[in-house]
Amino acid sequence: MADVHGVELLEFVTEHAAAGQRHLSQCTKQLVSVSQSQIAELLDYSNDDAFLEPTLFAYFSRKHPHVTLEQVLFGYLPDPSLLPSFEAFTDSQGLVYLPRLGHLATSERNAVVTIESDTLTVRVRDLTRVRSTEIELCLEDDPLLGKFFEDEDGRRIDHELKGSSHITALNTAFDVLRDISPTLSNALTAVTRRIVVFSAADFESFATVSAHGTAFFEVPPTRKATEVFFIEDMAHQCGHVLFNAATVNRELFLEIDPATPLRQFTDIADEQRDIYTAFHGVFTEAMMCVALSACLEANVFGNVCEDDKQFELLGRLSFVAKRFQLDLLSLHHAGIFTPLGESIIHQFGKIFDDIYARCKDRITQFDHSNQLYTFSLERFLDANVATRL
Repeated sequence: MADVHGVELLEFVTEHAAAGQRHLSQCTKQLVSVSQSQIAELLDYSNDDAFLEPTLFAYFSRKHPHVTLEQVLFGYLPDPSLLPSFEAFTDSQGLVYLPRLGHLATSERNAVVTIESDTLTVRVRDLTRVRSTEIELCLEDDPLLGKFFEDEDGRRIDHELKGSSHITALNTAFDVLRDISPTLSNALTAVTRRIVVFSAADFESFATVSAHGTAFFEVPPTRKATEVFFIEDMAHQCGHVLFNAATVNRELFLEIDPATPLRQFTDIADEQRDIYTAFHGVFTEAMMCVALSACLEANVFGNVCEDDKQFELLGRLSFVAKRFQLDLLSLHHAGIFTPLGESIIHQFGKIFDDIYARCKDRITQFDHSNQLYTFSLERFLDANVATRL
């Protein structure tokens, strides 16, 4: 199926993301090369794939990672026999996570153990991947990811990994996106290496450069997440990963300091975002609108509002389209963007205009007055009972 919206923007961003990935890999190559680790001299430095390993970014973002660089990169060695043994850190279940390879079960918990390389082929538990992709679905706790589940005071936020119970919907969501918007699907899968599905109170989905290549999906605790939810969150969080890579050199797009508060231009007192965060947000809103409108126009979930997934799709698209419109307007101020940045803003506007023209009759009748910043399906259903009937 041919793409409907956003192709020109996606092709532009994908090209810049490829350059950004090369820049990021150069940064991690330098860090590895001066690490004084025994594995540093055994790696193939022409292989960017090894140096874009998400766990490697997480490793270097921590002062005291506990996990060893050897276990992070062992799976990328061109000749593993050159490292006959190495030390590794086990998690709370006694598992050693070896990126690209799998998990090794041990009898030690939260401890440093010695791994004999020649035993790994028969002892490693294979990783789970999203269907028809190389994206790992994280099913076990990873010690390096713990820091991302902490509050501002460093206290641990209770969370539970939910990948196992949502793998069917997640696989289907990727299949759907690949069929209805192949350009978007290809762009997202090119930069996404790992997905963490979790549930936590008062915590939202996210992506971070400190674990670049990883998308974190927070599933609703009160109901089973549907394919619609995952399609939207893929476009959102994997979209952040994509835009992080594309905008590594922020000065190419912004005339001003990226940390400049947006409220300096909008005069909205409770606006907490800076310019770069808002720029990121509008990009992901564009991607969410592209993905959801493609589902709607392809009739992926049916034609009638009585279908639960179709109604959810309409609700999510109507909500994010309104957010997209308002956030895009907030960035229309002289002096913020370079000509290159302005060209992206122009593409954002084109995407909104195209989608609104084609879908407005189906998404403008809904009530979102009870919604908070992040879309809530429960709130949408409560406010739109009459519309559904």
